[in-house]
Amino acid sequence: MSKGNVLVIESVGSLAAEIEQTLGNMGYEVTIKDDGAAGLQTAKDMEPTAIILCAEVDKMSGYAVCNKIKKNNKLAEIPVMITSGKATAETFKQHSRLKHSADAYLRKPFDMPTFEAEFTAMMTKKESGGIFDGDFNNFEEVVEDMEREDIEIDRETSAAFDSIFSDAFGEESPTGAPLEATNTEQPVVAVPDDVVEIDGLDMEMEPVQEIPDEITPVPEVEPEIIDDITPVPEPAPEPEPEPEPEPEPEPEPEPEPEPELEPEPEPEPEPEPESLGASLSASLDLDSIVQSESKDEGSLREELDAAKAEVDRLKRELNEAKSSTGGSTFSKEKEFLKLRETINNKERQVNDLKSEMEEQEMAVLSKKKKVNELERAVSDLNSKILEHEMGIVELKEALAKANSNIASLEENKAGLETNLSEMTASRDDFSAKLEE
Repeated sequence: MSKGNVLVIESVGSLAAEIEQTLGNMGYEVTIKDDGAAGLQTAKDMEPTAIILCAEVDKMSGYAVCNKIKKNNKLAEIPVMITSGKATAETFKQHSRLKHSADAYLRKPFDMPTFEAEFTAMMTKKESGGIFDGDFNNFEEVVEDMEREDIEIDRETSAAFDSIFSDAFGEESPTGAPLEATNTEQPVVAVPDDVVEIDGLDMEMEPVQEIPDEITPVPEVEPEIIDDITPVPEPAPEPEPEPEPEPEPEPEPEPEPEPELEPEPEPEPEPEPESLGASLSASLDLDSIVQSESKDEGSLREELDAAKAEVDRLKRELNEAKSSTGGSTFSKEKEFLKLRETINNKERQVNDLKSEMEEQEMAVLSKKKKVNELERAVSDLNSKILEHEMGIVELKEALAKANSNIASLEENKAGLETNLSEMTASRDDFSAKLEE
């Protein structure tokens, strides 16, 4: 019985055949595509069990294919292994930190036993939820680590929103102390899911469901935020003593990382292709490639600016909603939560734009590597041409020496023929005298 269908996107036919044979022996059916665009469309059509993706395929970079697969809700859970003959360990490490990263990485060349081991480990990890490697001995340690991470996330998120309030209303928080309850000692239960999306964390959030059991004794305001329960205004005064955590507005820079997306200098790889010869540059059409990359990055920057403007607008609306005097405290809280959710969505879009920018930067680096390889190839060809020219010169010298030897031999031949004719004449004279 087949274990499933594996999609192999690989441009090297011999390697694809070896992978197909190995996966077939493991009980999988295999579908092979030799370019990124066709592979992506096939993945959408068939929704395979797993995907083996070469980073250097034609028409669409393997990294771009991975990004689109992981952003697709239907395909996001499919395990993806990226293989590459050009990427370094550092390249894979950087890509694994992205929000839409692969599940496994393998550098070429590799043998089939190594591939089989990596593929099996990837599938086992995916089936177990990516938390355990089939061993539950360290379960408690893993849970404790994840709880600490969740608490840290809640603390940073609470401090970030506290800083927004302090900027808008001064040191005192806006009406309704329940918002102050989101501090380092009592993380809000409703926030972690949104926060994880904001920061682009790909961790399992199941442990977050366990944290409320430990925290519920602290404030009773959290149920108000989650369930929007209006009849319980009494807990509101209790969090008032806790404005002390406000000194933690340091995490406020979290919204500010957006400007980091403006590393416009990085698209400056444009000058490098100029080092190639005119014929090489024309044949590769490097100018059009760089221009298209620049246009894409320009459009992404425009989208990013629009998203930031939208976030600013929503923050202003948030401040206005909190400062308004009409309406009940809980209706304001409800409006605040809705606005905060919208802000989270916009910041999530900003993070997606960051990922796309990083993908484009990696594509530019890949093109630069190809250019460098072509330059090396041209240099090697020039060296071979010089060697051949040296050989031709040596052959010409040898030919000149041979012609000189031939001329001297012809002179010797002429002298010998003269001597022979003289000796023949002498012999004839001697014979005539003898006959007389």
